[in-house]
Amino acid sequence: AAQTLELVALGLHEVRRRTRFQRNRLLLFQCMPGGSRSTLHPLRQAMLGNFDDGERALTPALVAEVFAAHGVHDPEVVDIFSFLLGVEGVRSSFHEMDPEMIREKAEWAARHALQATCASGAVILIVEDIHWIDLTSKQLLGELAKLVPSCPVLLIATTRPESGVWLDEKSKHVLLAPLEHADTLRAIATM
Repeated sequence: AAQTLELVALGLHEVRRRTRFQRNRLLLFQCMPGGSRSTLHPLRQAMLGNFDDGERALTPALVAEVFAAHGVHDPEVVDIFSFLLGVEGVRSSFHEMDPEMIREKAEWAARHALQATCASGAVILIVEDIHWIDLTSKQLLGELAKLVPSCPVLLIATTRPESGVWLDEKSKHVLLAPLEHADTLRAIATM
């Protein structure tokens, strides 16, 4: 069991290492404890990086810049994600929309963004610890999982077994046994 977990960890580490010069080909999102209460928490964290100390705020320009770095130049995608992320100064028409219409627009924007990103080549999409994912991110990730067969994208999602399998019945699931106590101590020591 420990060897399997090490292989997965080494595999994700190797994916990151091999794509270090092509960061726009690797989309890495990390769900966090408590993040399930914050809409699009993994996306917000990815956009702000290590600067989310309360001093750097998301702006429409920053959202546009991040999406453009991945080949997404559609202003409607930027507007929708800016609205969902709670960025100030976003088009007010979203505030009057029906929640179902906003959900449909968000799903369209997620699909459009992934397709635009994949237009220039294969993409690796990693979402870690989806047992802590917020509802909006969960819905959009489920929508993106439907695109995997038709887009050049490898989707890797990690989760605890008790969170259930909700992404896609066609996906490959690898169940890992818990670490032994000694392996847990070793993993902590190497961090």
